[in-house]
Amino acid sequence: MEFSEKDLEDIIFDASQNFETRGDLVDRGLDLPLYGKMYRQVNFGTYGIADLINVWIESTILDNGFVSRLLNIEIIELKKDTIGNKALNQACRYLKAIRVLWDGLDNTHFDDILPHITLIGSNIDNSNESSFVFLYNELENWVDIYSYKYKYDGIWFEKESHSWQKSNPTFTTELKNLLLNPGVSELKQCVTIKHYKK
Repeated sequence: MEFSEKDLEDIIFDASQNFETRGDLVDRGLDLPLYGKMYRQVNFGTYGIADLINVWIESTILDNGFVSRLLNIEIIELKKDTIGNKALNQACRYLKAIRVLWDGLDNTHFDDILPHITLIGSNIDNSNESSFVFLYNELENWVDIYSYKYKYDGIWFEKESHSWQKSNPTFTTELKNLLLNPGVSELKQCVTIKHYKK
């Protein structure tokens, strides 16, 4: 039997329905919050249909005694095979739909939304042509990618590093000199010093 994208969605959605099985997902490498509500096939109209969306509330007591309530929204985009630019673009489109919808609501329950994107596929596009992994590096606080493997004992996940780099990189002497001595005398003319009162 061939493992499909729907099988991947079913496993994550079904396991996310209670505390114990969410813990099983965490034990298998998928770092979901243990509490929250998972939605599947969320229809954003002309923006498209999201595979999964995980929602939970984060409350913080501020120094002034007020409580800040953030609505965390995690967009989870699934691919049976390779994760690349297309998957990230899809998730960003759904994120835009959420922001447009949020801005149109008169919401008194939450102070703001805190969005995050999680991409899950069997591997990540690290080809020289796409440079997708270098874009991923720069989105460390906003996007996470997991690769999955479906084995004899079930599904396992591995979080992809945000530290992709070229193997055996070569750099010119000119570039090294630029970083070591970036024309300090010229740069001094561009420096703005701001003084702040305590």
